[in-house]
Amino acid sequence: MTYERRIRGSKSTNKRDGPAVSKPNPEDFKPGKVAMEVRTDALCHPATIYPLFGSIGAVVCAVAIPVTLPVAASIATIGILTSGASWYYNYVLKGEEKVAQRYAYLRQQRRQFEKQELAQLIAACQKAKFADGVSEAQKLDDAYQPLLDYFQEKLATKSIAAIEEFQILAADTYRQGVSVLAKALDVSKALSAVDIEGLEKEIGSWETALRSAKDGSTKAKTLEQQIASNKRRIDRYNERQEQHLELLAQVNGIEADLEITFLEFVDLGNRDISTFVSGEGGASQRLRARVEAARRVEERLRGNDTEDNERRNKYRQAADQES
Repeated sequence: MTYERRIRGSKSTNKRDGPAVSKPNPEDFKPGKVAMEVRTDALCHPATIYPLFGSIGAVVCAVAIPVTLPVAASIATIGILTSGASWYYNYVLKGEEKVAQRYAYLRQQRRQFEKQELAQLIAACQKAKFADGVSEAQKLDDAYQPLLDYFQEKLATKSIAAIEEFQILAADTYRQGVSVLAKALDVSKALSAVDIEGLEKEIGSWETALRSAKDGSTKAKTLEQQIASNKRRIDRYNERQEQHLELLAQVNGIEADLEITFLEFVDLGNRDISTFVSGEGGASQRLRARVEAARRVEERLRGNDTEDNERRNKYRQAADQES
């Protein structure tokens, strides 16, 4: 049984593409999980299973027909030895190569899903006429791909634990960039839905009418409320603009850190990069700091959205009570 068949899911997003492949998660990349998959693959290999089944069949035959015992014993022995040799070859002798193949497959599947998600985000940005989003999405992928190519070359023949772990961090950094960009798209949609010029024109018109209205009159109070309401909406629009710029700045920072990391790898040449990519290495610390900074921005903006929803609910409740 191959890795590809075992990782397939039960759902498909496109019938023409055949069975869907489940998205690898960080747990799938852990050494223990990979070793278990390699061991299972060795146990499920045809050269391991079929001789074993033959041995079982020979034993059953010997029990049913005692006269065949000598032949059955020979067949069973050969089957067990062949099955054991197959498992030893695939798990012990070829184990390191199988581990490298497993990691390569997981990386391939992860990249496939990353490409799909990015394509969906770009399509959404294009539909919303968010040109900066389209541009930043392409730049983010362009900054990430050279790192993947570099890792693929380094891990072509064997798996290196430190590099495999760093790859997960690089993938998390990339996905964080995609997540921030998706948030920027949401903010862009919210901004495009506001007619800021119309709000400002209304304020100007109402302020002109207010100057001619009698102080304290119902008309004056109504105009003052309308002016205050539009000003609040404009203030919120300006806040959203600042959030929008902040989100794009975070994406730019992620792109820069991915590019810098790749250039530093190139500068290392053929030297051992294990220390550089370790948990205490400069590359790891840089990417972790960038991911944490981007997540803090997202969480803060998500908190602002929650406050906005609570404020709108209070306004609705007040309006319901007045009616």
